[in-house]
Order: sequence, then structure tokens, then C-alpha cells
Amino acid sequence: MILATIGKLILAVAIGYYLFKKEIFTVEINQKLSYFILNICMPLLIVTSLNGTEVSNRGQMFFYIFVGLGFYAAMPFLGKCLNRVMGIAEKDRPIFETFYIFSNNLFMGYPVCASLFGNSCIFYVSMFNLAYNLMFFTYGTYLIEGKGTAKKTPVEIAKQVVNPGLLSCLIAISLFIFDIPLPQGFVEVCSFIGDITSPLSMVVIGSVIGSYSVKSLMKTDWRIYLICGIRLCILPIVTYFIMTALGFTGTMLGVAVISMGMPVGTMVSMGCIKAKKHEELGAAGVVVTTILSLFTVPVLLILMS
Repeated sequence: MILATIGKLILAVAIGYYLFKKEIFTVEINQKLSYFILNICMPLLIVTSLNGTEVSNRGQMFFYIFVGLGFYAAMPFLGKCLNRVMGIAEKDRPIFETFYIFSNNLFMGYPVCASLFGNSCIFYVSMFNLAYNLMFFTYGTYLIEGKGTAKKTPVEIAKQVVNPGLLSCLIAISLFIFDIPLPQGFVEVCSFIGDITSPLSMVVIGSVIGSYSVKSLMKTDWRIYLICGIRLCILPIVTYFIMTALGFTGTMLGVAVISMGMPVGTMVSMGCIKAKKHEELGAAGVVVTTILSLFTVPVLLILMS
């Protein structure tokens, strides 16, 4: 089963890479597919995921959400400390900090977890990473854009933060709190589109890798490789011991470890391009960690199975 899971992920990435190199996919198509995944497919998957999830201990679920928030609250402090230890230049520190905070759960975390635990685990993924959207569109945007973020009005910031991904998480947690079951027919209709999230996300990842000159990005700042070691190896190991000490096992434990072991999120690179700052550094962080994750993720899957 594990070999089949790894094979599916690698095949999807390879197809995306091939399609871009054959000019069937383009940067514009990647952007449009990303919009489709983030705003339609994934929200439908998140809302319907609770239908197949059995939560025997509701108190533990709330504690799980609280622990996830704690992880994200601690990451900025960890990032600042590591930046100082590694001697990162002042101008590059904000981008390196985003490398630690924002992993690629949106495009890789969801499909990798689903491939191992089934779509029912998506509810756990959503709840553990509840703070992701909120932090990226506020603190993450501030790190990437700098002082320019302060010029945005509260309404503009709210429009960024309140998106289909966050709304679907809030709907899912509301359904859980009030124990509201969704009609089976509604679940089947929404799942028809939601279930394509995982394979399509991995195809887009492959296409995104193909859109960069991998050879040149691999020669970037050597400290990117330290980021890879921390992001892909050390963080999931630390997460495993913390979550185990807190009493989590099974799917809850696996989802947390895999979430923290994902490469740098593609949204970091997208944010750099949009802000016209640190484009190459942002791309290097995403591409290098993503390529190396093709070797580390299979190990995570084997260990957490």
C-alpha cells in the first residue's frame, strides 16, 4: 500500500512536470488551476470530510485544534532565532522566516495525508492547520511585503483573510461543534469535485517545478539546504515527540507530523512575485525543498503508516 501511495504521488508530479515541458501547461494555467483547487475543490473536500470522520473524544479534538494553533504561534519565534544562528542577512530574514512558518499543506499536505489515511483525515488536517490562512494573509504578507502592508485598510486585509479555504474550515468546525450531519446526497455531489483535489494538486506541483530553471535554483544560497534539513526532517521529528508526549496517536499524530514535514509553501513564492521582492529566493525555497521532499515524504509515509 505504501509503495502504491508513493507511486501515485510521484506519477502525478511527473505528469505535471512533463505537461509543462511540452508546453501543454503554462504559468497562466498553473495559476488558474491553483485558483480552482484553492477556491473550489479544496473547500468542498474540507466541508464534506467530516462526514466520514469518527471523532470519539470531542474534548481531544478541541485540544488538537489548540495544539495546532500553538505550533503556528511558536513558529515565528523559532524562525527569528534560527535566522540569527545561521547569520542570515537582515534583508533576507523575513523571507527565510516564511520558509519555517508556511509549509505546503495546501498543495501537498492534503493529498499526502489523504493518500495514507483517506479523505476522512482532511478534517484533521484542516483543524490542525486552522491558523495557516489567518497567519499567511496577515503576518506572512507583512513579512513578504514589508512596511507596505501597513498601508492596507482593515477591509482590504479582511478580504484577503476571509477566503473559501478559511470559510470551509469554519463551516466544518461548526458542523462538528453542533454535531450537524450533512445529507448523504449533498456529500456525494460535493465529493465528486472535492475528490480531485489530491491528484490535481500534485500535478500542479510538478508543473510549477517545471516552470523554473531547477539547475540554477539548486545553486542558490547554501543555507536553503539547511532550511530543507530543518523543514523536512527536524520539524516532523520534534512534532512527533511533542504530539506523542501530549497523548496523540493514530491519524491525529500522523497528520500533525506530515503537516510539519512538508516543503515550503508555494504561496510564499507567489507572494514574492506579487510583491516584486525576493522572487528568486522565494522560488528557490519552494522548488529546492519540494524536490528534496520527494525523497523525505516517502520516509514519512513509511514511518507513519
